[in-house]
Amino acid sequence: AVEGKEKMRDRALGEAPEYLKKDLLAADTEADIREIMKLYKAPKSSARMKAVSQGGEQVLARFLAGVEPPKELLGVLRTMFIDKFFHSPDIRKHYVERYRRGVLSTSLQSGESFTLKDKETLQKFANYSCTMTCIPNHTIQAIQRGCANGKMKKKLTPSGLDLEGEIRRHLKGPSAAMLNIVSECVPEIHKKLDRHAKERVWKEALEKAEASAIKVFGRNVKMVLTREPVKGAVVLALDPGYKHGTKCAVVSPIGVPLDTFTVYPLPPVDGRKEAINTITKAIEKHSVTHVAVGDGCGGRDVENMLLNLNLGVKIVRVSECGASVYSASEMAQRELPDHDVTIRSAVFLARALIDPLERIKVDPIHLGIGQYQHDINKKSLTYELDGICTSIVCNIGVDLNTASAHVLRYVPGVNKGISERLVAEREKLGGFTSREQIHQVKGIGPKTFEQCAGFLRIYGGKNVWDATGVHPESYRLMHKLVKMAEV
Repeated sequence: AVEGKEKMRDRALGEAPEYLKKDLLAADTEADIREIMKLYKAPKSSARMKAVSQGGEQVLARFLAGVEPPKELLGVLRTMFIDKFFHSPDIRKHYVERYRRGVLSTSLQSGESFTLKDKETLQKFANYSCTMTCIPNHTIQAIQRGCANGKMKKKLTPSGLDLEGEIRRHLKGPSAAMLNIVSECVPEIHKKLDRHAKERVWKEALEKAEASAIKVFGRNVKMVLTREPVKGAVVLALDPGYKHGTKCAVVSPIGVPLDTFTVYPLPPVDGRKEAINTITKAIEKHSVTHVAVGDGCGGRDVENMLLNLNLGVKIVRVSECGASVYSASEMAQRELPDHDVTIRSAVFLARALIDPLERIKVDPIHLGIGQYQHDINKKSLTYELDGICTSIVCNIGVDLNTASAHVLRYVPGVNKGISERLVAEREKLGGFTSREQIHQVKGIGPKTFEQCAGFLRIYGGKNVWDATGVHPESYRLMHKLVKMAEV
């Protein structure tokens, strides 16, 4: 951050005129430097330009030196005086600091019709008040959302603001005439600076809150994606529903749908017995080992029904976050073109149980594992997700027999085309049994193999080292080490 600030300062010093360089050197943050340059590059007001054409800069300089202008130039003097102190970095800094230490208060918009849920959510903000330095980041985001939705309004009150006193401190031995000009100009300077300071302080608070939310998202998504996968399992996934039924999909250990159907174990349709028979037959037919039940509406009822049947399989609740979004996406249409949108959700649940990395196919804002993620910059969330996925792939590796084409793209040396051909080859073979089979895929030559092989894991294959991070080029060495250790 310090390096970035200094680079920005150097660029600004190269562009700025001589009179601004002192202010740029004294700037404490990148925001201060940006603000100085923004004001320098901003179009000048017509009133200021007119005052300058009438010799305003000379009039102001003489006035500050103690020479009063003639009465006909008092208007020019006021314009230049206001402009000088509005652009003064010290005065602007004073304003910003006072607002940073100020108090934020909120109230609900009068005349708005609130639902019961709105009232419960917004009640704490009806008469909320807290100093800016003590407000939690998630509260800042809540207030921003409430204001953006027109449900509440906020008010920021500065602490110890003294504009007139601050201006006087910048004047050397102010005369009575100077003090009169200060008193006349203070309201206009305050009007301009007040809006600027409020906007800047609130923007800073939002940026800090967003950065915190992205960290929370990153921490949560890492926990979800690094959950222990269910390897070698045939999974029956159930996406519970009432009126339109519970969608079911049986998925192979490599993520290929083997069977799909719809049952009606929940009201209003009375199809519980038929549902139990259909599910039992599917489990026996495909040798299902795990049943994944979506945690949405009706999930608990379906889970209890299965538990009471003693089916001899492991029943797992799976988060439905992102399933419906994925099922309607272009990616799902490419991967499962022969299946209905609702069935794709069930396939997604099964694949997510087999390999948690399946969830990175979903837009980050729909993963349901952050705070106010719908209000956060989508690009920043995606960048965080990409960084975490790359880190997981490089540190843990990916299961070549369960990873989707989208996940495989995070492997070094693997692009979109190669990832899709790897999945096609996997389905053709019924699963890879050796890393050497990767050579059969078009586009994977010696160099690409060297880059990607160490990150691709094959569990239960011909060679035990294929399930580790050991690169094939080191297998011979590992065999020697094992022999030496007599393991």
